Amino acid sequence: MTRLVYGNIELQVLDGYSMTKSSQDVTFNSISCDFTGYTQEDLPDKYQEVKLVEDGNVLFFGYVDEYSFKEMREVDIETEIEITLLSPMKLATLRTVMLSGTYRLLDLIPEVLKPLIDDGFNIEELEITNRTITINYPLNTVEYCMNNLSNKFNFWWFIDEHKKIYIKDISLMLSKKPNYKYDSENKIPYLQYIKPTVSSEGYANVVNFNNVRIYESTYYDDSLEQNINPMMNNFNVTIKDGEQIDFAYPIDFAEKNIKKSLESQGVGISGFVLYVVGTYSDGSSFIIDITYDTNNGLVFHTSNVGFDGDGDNKEFSLIRDSFFSNLITGFKFSNSSKNIISISTFRSHSILVYNIMRLYNDGDIANKRGKISETGIVETTIDMNESWKTLQELQEIGVSYMNKNSLKLDGELELKIDTTCNMQVGNTIKIDKLLFTGTYIITKIQLRFVNNYKEWLITCKNGNMLNNFIDIFRGENTQENEEKTYKTSIVHYVEEKINEVFEVVK
Repeated sequence: MTRLVYGNIELQVLDGYSMTKSSQDVTFNSISCDFTGYTQEDLPDKYQEVKLVEDGNVLFFGYVDEYSFKEMREVDIETEIEITLLSPMKLATLRTVMLSGTYRLLDLIPEVLKPLIDDGFNIEELEITNRTITINYPLNTVEYCMNNLSNKFNFWWFIDEHKKIYIKDISLMLSKKPNYKYDSENKIPYLQYIKPTVSSEGYANVVNFNNVRIYESTYYDDSLEQNINPMMNNFNVTIKDGEQIDFAYPIDFAEKNIKKSLESQGVGISGFVLYVVGTYSDGSSFIIDITYDTNNGLVFHTSNVGFDGDGDNKEFSLIRDSFFSNLITGFKFSNSSKNIISISTFRSHSILVYNIMRLYNDGDIANKRGKISETGIVETTIDMNESWKTLQELQEIGVSYMNKNSLKLDGELELKIDTTCNMQVGNTIKIDKLLFTGTYIITKIQLRFVNNYKEWLITCKNGNMLNNFIDIFRGENTQENEEKTYKTSIVHYVEEKINEVFEVVK
């Protein structure tokens, strides 16, 4: 008999249940239970932990999201309640952490997961390369932090239905010996069938990107006819004491991003962060010269430049972006004795330019031309959520997306297993049977239990496309500010009175 248990309440489960585990989540269907004989005081609380128990074994843990009753009449004898559950994975969206500083990655991850570990979760596997990282999570959900780290370091994290946490390097996961084999000598127990899934849903040979900023260079010289990404509308404008100039594009001053921008543009190991030459109203000239190189980092070669708000009273005060403190959006001019009447040179190798990019798979378009349409083009658009990328990074994402959506007979398989199944999301299967050859990775498991009959539907994808799995297993990420300083107040509330207040500077 299957029962739903919370506290000292045990409800008999009606009409079966189902559970789906995918590479990024676990979901349950709503569960109908017999509530006959219980009272309002016996109802579960919001987010209360429950267990689905069968023959003394815990099938899964869940957390109450909401519940509802069917229509009630005085003549009714039985009362039925339908409970909607959140998975242990979803609890990561409801718990937050406050962390900042420099950590070793293997030390940082348990700290990020501590709110869940305190609630009885366990780290079952932690197989990633250790490295040093500086982070600033002033008040972020566990899910956000783990997605942020997984995007940076290409690992997969997952929480199963038993509150077990898995963190695995994606490349390492695919390089290991397969968990299962299916060929003429090896069988998969209780396997009913293998079915290829060939679908055009999401298929594209042209990928469009919007809401993305790409690292580029700006180059203006009044002696040249053509200038690249000009930062001002008019370089001969008069700038007086107390006035400011707003750049057309922000300049990134974060050293790691400058380095990435230089590498992507093939500039070398050094470049201009901000280099400006101009003329004063008295005919004399001025220079702003800030460079970066891998040996010395960020270097201010001229003493006339500072940051607005630092109290240095420099002639040129760089204005920080209101949210991203590493972005410079312009400068203020402070000189009561003379004005600027023109700027002759403006250079930077780390500006961020809003882009709309289209990536074409020319070979696939040619193959489809005259077959699916006259042009052979099938396109899709990806919202990059205001993220900052180099051109090469964006190209890699586009190629990954095309690989993921390629139409191949052996690209995705469905396996049906009955009676019992011990497979887990992330397991690998080496198949050399029927029409299929290759190593596949399990990305989804669906369990259905109806009328005392259990069946598992296993979805697995071809492991030949590693880029595919980087997108399948990593969560979506948005651009964050790693340099902003926060002052955090922690308040304990007891019986409508403030008990204690702590201030934590992050």
